[in-house]
Amino acid sequence: MTEPRPKTLAEHGDFLREMVKLQLWFIWRWRRLHPEEPFQTVIRTRVDIFRKTALNKGPSKNTATAGDFTLPEWLALEARAEQLCAAAATAEAFENLAWEELFRSVVEARVERDFAEGDGLDNYQCGSLRYSVPKPGKTRVSFHIGNRISPRSIFADPAYLPGCFFELMEAVERLGATELCTGTWLNSFHKWLALFPPEWQARLTPCAQEVGWSQGHWGQFVNARGTFNARHGALMRQTGRLPFPNQASWCEIPRLRAHLYDFLKRGPVVRDS
Repeated sequence: MTEPRPKTLAEHGDFLREMVKLQLWFIWRWRRLHPEEPFQTVIRTRVDIFRKTALNKGPSKNTATAGDFTLPEWLALEARAEQLCAAAATAEAFENLAWEELFRSVVEARVERDFAEGDGLDNYQCGSLRYSVPKPGKTRVSFHIGNRISPRSIFADPAYLPGCFFELMEAVERLGATELCTGTWLNSFHKWLALFPPEWQARLTPCAQEVGWSQGHWGQFVNARGTFNARHGALMRQTGRLPFPNQASWCEIPRLRAHLYDFLKRGPVVRDS
């Protein structure tokens, strides 16, 4: 099998464009379904367009906040975007007009710097997994998922993620943890769920269509090479919904460890995504 090639600068520019355009499409549709929610709330808390513009002086990946929305340049851009959204008859019309008039220049101005930043996952302690250090007395630890082996998929080698989890569990147990939890779109994805015991799946939060700005929601539109996942983007445009809703769950570490040993012993069930 041919090893996948890393993405190019041109492909990264295409990725930023397609992600921002999809998020603009989403903004128009969300506003029509939720007219009570202010435009500012939608563009600041349900998408991460700001992070992908040259107005963002910090990194665009793996950040704790969606951006500094006090910048005068952003406020002017945001106000004009609200006008265009209110006047547009369709999501596509708003997407195209807002992209060309407002966002194209500030996104394209960021492409080279954004590409040079890399994956933003340098603080991941256990391969493609990162844990949050628990506060004293807390025994449940949350973790995050990235892809430290891009352009390969974290699912390409069935043993890769179990290895990351074994390392993670050992590390957090030394901190007194007995349980793991996370909220992510991957909790709606069968290849991910196969890694977890029945307790994890039984405790999944309901499949609500709540949408936030983080990669826990929008990461499903990034493929293993770090380019735009056009198939998932097309699904969203067809249905108006995230293909894989963000869900949260948790389980006891001994149960996860036992399940992963069994998973590796029997081998994963092969199934199309």
